[in-house]
Amino acid sequence: MNLGNVSKTLEVKEVSDEDVMVEKYKNQNTWIITIEGKKYFVIKRTFKNIINDKIEEQQDFTIELKENKYIESNNLDVNYGNSNSIIVDMNGIDNFRFAKSEVFNDYIIRKIVKKLKLLDEKKKYLRIGASGARECDFHPGGEVLEYSIINGKDLSGLSNNVSGYLPKEQCYSKTISLYDKDKISLREERIVYSHTAWLEECDKESNTGIFLSIKIKKEEKKSLLDIINEIAGKINLNCFSIQIFVKPIVTNDTEVIGRVLKRMPEKAFKDIPEVVEISFEKKFKLEDSDCLFGMGTKYERYEPEWTEFTNGGKYERRGHIHATVISKKETKNNKHQTFHLRDIFVSSNSNIEVLLTPINTIYRIYPIHKENNEFICDASGKNINLVIEGIKEMDKK
Repeated sequence: MNLGNVSKTLEVKEVSDEDVMVEKYKNQNTWIITIEGKKYFVIKRTFKNIINDKIEEQQDFTIELKENKYIESNNLDVNYGNSNSIIVDMNGIDNFRFAKSEVFNDYIIRKIVKKLKLLDEKKKYLRIGASGARECDFHPGGEVLEYSIINGKDLSGLSNNVSGYLPKEQCYSKTISLYDKDKISLREERIVYSHTAWLEECDKESNTGIFLSIKIKKEEKKSLLDIINEIAGKINLNCFSIQIFVKPIVTNDTEVIGRVLKRMPEKAFKDIPEVVEISFEKKFKLEDSDCLFGMGTKYERYEPEWTEFTNGGKYERRGHIHATVISKKETKNNKHQTFHLRDIFVSSNSNIEVLLTPINTIYRIYPIHKENNEFICDASGKNINLVIEGIKEMDKK
């Protein structure tokens, strides 16, 4: 993936873990971590991806499984992603739902990753996914597409992170690099959530990525996110990172639904209409000079507060994906440029590449505080022992 024409390459500063204190909690897969006087609860989850390599012919689309990833794609990052890759999730939909504990710094995540020795110091990692940034005096904020190359040794690196912000009195996002005040470094502050895959660099033999070229058989449009989830279900892929490339052949034939927040939540939501009101969700069409790149993660997330709030709805059941549209010429249509990808409808007039990387290990980070000698999640107010039990029950299924 090349964001060079829409994003400035920024420096990711190295981190030290000397000020990080770690205590085991309950068992080997849970920790209490203290950084800068603030406490975090970390829980490790494991998933089984028993991959069935046989992808059968479908009624509405065909799939070409590309084995020679290094030669076949100039669009997606195919030389990252092996069995040592991980997903790290900080915060979540409960921070959004309750409008609490929304602001944090990305270096906290990197310090935790370093202290727990989750990366090989001799390797580099492609870090991709979704997060958010708020407006400040030097940056407009927006929906963030995370895209960085990180060194395993000191968690420094180079980033092409972009965010989609809403200009005043407009409802379509514009793309801007996620720079800090010096406009050289990557901005550290994030809001609401950070869901990112860390894909280890690898050679062809150890690469576990499933690289697909998808062709729609009929003119009728199909949801690409539905197709990806159908494929994942058929090959027993339960937890994975997602990279998407879509290039329309015909203008106005490929349709996208994207969502951009108007602002940070200011108070806990009472109902779904309040959630809808805080964002601009728009359907728009791509021109033949556009390319869409999407990055994200998919697995069954433990978000019971959201399920209760939505009367049984699952949080990001088809994956949490952010996307950016790169145009080679001045665009005619109104469209989100960087956004939360809600859906994309493709047809026989769409060139589609998808790279799904199986990931077996998740680390979920909750900001917490101590109350009556118990550890409580900042956003939801839930005791972390209940979180542990809830995740255990989910993972038994």
